[in-house]
Amino acid sequence: MHINKVVLVIVFLVTGLSYSQDLIWPTDASHAMTSSFAESRPGRFHAGLDIKTWGREGYKIFAIGSGYVSRIRVSPYGYGRAIYFTLDTGETVVYGHQKKFNRELEEYVRRQQEKRGVYSLQLYPPSTRFRYFQGDILGYTGQTGVGYPHLHFEIRDKSSRPINPFLRGYRVQDSVAPTITKVSVTPLDAYSTVDGDWRPGIFKVIPTGNHHYRLAKPVLACGRIAFGVSAFDRMDGVTNKFGSYKNELLIDDQVVFSAKYDRFSYAENNQATLDRDFRFYVQGKGLFYNLFRDIGNHLSFYPSAKKFYGVLNFGDFQCTNYPGNVGPQAAGVLTPYTDGIVSVSDSMHSFKIIVRDFWGNQSVVEGALLHDKRDTIKLDIDPETWTGHVLYDNGIDMKQCTISVSRDRGRTWHHFSTIKDSEPLLLTSTSENIAQDQDFSFELPSVVPGNELYLKAQAQDDNGDESFPAFAVVSDQSFQNVPLNPVFSIESKFYDHYVRLEFTSTKALFALPQIVGIHDNGKKETLRLIQKSTKKYYGSWPLKRDDLGPIPLSITTFSQNGKTTVQRRWLLFKTVRKGQKKAIRTNDGLCSIDFPPGSLFKNIFVRTSMDSEGLYEFPAYEIIGSIYSIEPKDVALNKGVTVSIKYPPNDPEPEKLAIYYLVKGNKWVFFGNDRNIGLNTISGHVSSFGTHCLIRDTVPPEIKYLYPAEGSRIANATPTLKAVFKDALSGIRGDENMKMILDGKKVIAEYDPEKLLLLYKVRNPLTKGQHVLALHVRDRCGNASQQTHSFWVN
Repeated sequence: MHINKVVLVIVFLVTGLSYSQDLIWPTDASHAMTSSFAESRPGRFHAGLDIKTWGREGYKIFAIGSGYVSRIRVSPYGYGRAIYFTLDTGETVVYGHQKKFNRELEEYVRRQQEKRGVYSLQLYPPSTRFRYFQGDILGYTGQTGVGYPHLHFEIRDKSSRPINPFLRGYRVQDSVAPTITKVSVTPLDAYSTVDGDWRPGIFKVIPTGNHHYRLAKPVLACGRIAFGVSAFDRMDGVTNKFGSYKNELLIDDQVVFSAKYDRFSYAENNQATLDRDFRFYVQGKGLFYNLFRDIGNHLSFYPSAKKFYGVLNFGDFQCTNYPGNVGPQAAGVLTPYTDGIVSVSDSMHSFKIIVRDFWGNQSVVEGALLHDKRDTIKLDIDPETWTGHVLYDNGIDMKQCTISVSRDRGRTWHHFSTIKDSEPLLLTSTSENIAQDQDFSFELPSVVPGNELYLKAQAQDDNGDESFPAFAVVSDQSFQNVPLNPVFSIESKFYDHYVRLEFTSTKALFALPQIVGIHDNGKKETLRLIQKSTKKYYGSWPLKRDDLGPIPLSITTFSQNGKTTVQRRWLLFKTVRKGQKKAIRTNDGLCSIDFPPGSLFKNIFVRTSMDSEGLYEFPAYEIIGSIYSIEPKDVALNKGVTVSIKYPPNDPEPEKLAIYYLVKGNKWVFFGNDRNIGLNTISGHVSSFGTHCLIRDTVPPEIKYLYPAEGSRIANATPTLKAVFKDALSGIRGDENMKMILDGKKVIAEYDPEKLLLLYKVRNPLTKGQHVLALHVRDRCGNASQQTHSFWVN
């Protein structure tokens, strides 16, 4: 059981890489890694190091110190065959994905499997049963569970929290600095923007040499914003990408955020979706580290426990170009007002993001952060005097305004006039009449009879900073009395505290429309609109905690002849507050989402839609009822929710039904089939939303291969029995659903879910003559297949 520890220590000293004073390296496979501590995994952090075995199995696994085996877990999934080894220090070491344990442990596990009649089990032997000393062999590397061949090596402290093993003195060869690929800047409420929009901005970086990067141009921002960084690390001798160890954000060389990945608690493991940008990840935009504390994030990676640690308030809290209804308690605004938020004055600032690995190698990206003071202007046309006026929403001193015209409906623009040294007309909520300031008006160009003229205005200040453009459309007298009647479509994108709305009109408008919404408390709010083109406008609506939804919107358009048209639209959502127990049902009442009190990290705003015709897009599936889409799909849930779908009371085979979710637009994946006979529902638990439906599975699993083959003769009296099978829909899971029977007795076979392979190595030599091998498999909807082979041992 014991190996020569003197030789082992000499090997580690010679390498100069991994020997530490009190713990030894866990394997003789290599000193290279494939994954580092606290990297992102779906819904969690990676809890240890993955050590490279170069695609091979069977390397030795050592006790890194003296202690005892406190737990053994055997499963086809996760860590596969794993040992939990408690050191005399009180720490616990986890060795995962083993091919096999040492002889003593392997025999103990085999006896327990045969006694219980299952392959998968968890064992907790007494502390005196399996005690080993530093350097003793515990097992051999493999690829059991999920993943390629490697050793998962994890150290947990006395409180069972995973810690970075490098903190325990381990060393690897790493002289390579991290690589930074992108920087993100995200507006956090309805009154904040990045580059003049409410969409998060993602900026590519430009290498400048010596592990430094820069952004190509300043980031224009206003209000509450947060940074993120996309980066990875490398190590000597391998091509794998690793996570970073420490990330910092500095504004004007002052640290405003820092994260260092030393340890975490399993109770907080699912908060990995808050430490990284879950929305970007789901949208396929890459993996970003958040450089701020998101709502619901209580991880201990950060030196500050403040609620909004790392969030910047850039410029005045109220961006100067926004109307009222702004303050600490305003709708859709982060509160409390001062808890960790760093105020940044409305001038140009430098920012720096530093990404480090554990060994001190670092990379830096720098850029400029500029307060976005761009004004919103308005073109007001007086058809009677055939003059135009430029109005501003605030008193920013614009020095000139350029007027452009288009006679081909906005496809090409030509300069018409530049108005200089004019006094801007301040537009307020109480004054909407055009002041008779002839110095700031301009005469409209002529219009070809029977045609329309498109106008565009854009103003500049002393620094050359331009306003957002404003557009208007005028026509000759023969067109003035023609009803405009535009129709608006609305595209909405929900974020945590607001909705970005994009309005598209079927016709170019004479003047900027007015869009007003009403909160649940009856308070009206006018959306600040930015015009994107002659027919497109965008703005944001604040999502207030007390707005249960839906929100009514009125869109008022103005005609050249002075008439107005009002259209009604609805912003559809239902609010679910953090900590609230609530059930939401789709419009047809057949799909429900049940939120237990601990289901959410933050308030969310749920939208549902149903498609009764979509099932025809999937002729290979027997879809029952409608297909349901549940939003938000880009917000992580805490403890998850239950989705239930009703099936018809006269359904002939409800036991064959399950709930599935759509992956990559064309594949349905099983996630639940809990059946409530009284309610006629099928349910499943989800950790994030998606597109769901009921599908009937009546197709039994397919047995593709069973060895020894029918009628075969073999010379080996201790063969390895093999079976390959698959299920196309609900899938096969659990020992009880995959049985290999030899001569009428169930054997404890090992399942590899990635290869769809079931294996059993015969231990006691088979007698000469005929033997019978049977395989029984059953999917999660109860469909079963079986195959029986007779073979002979010579």
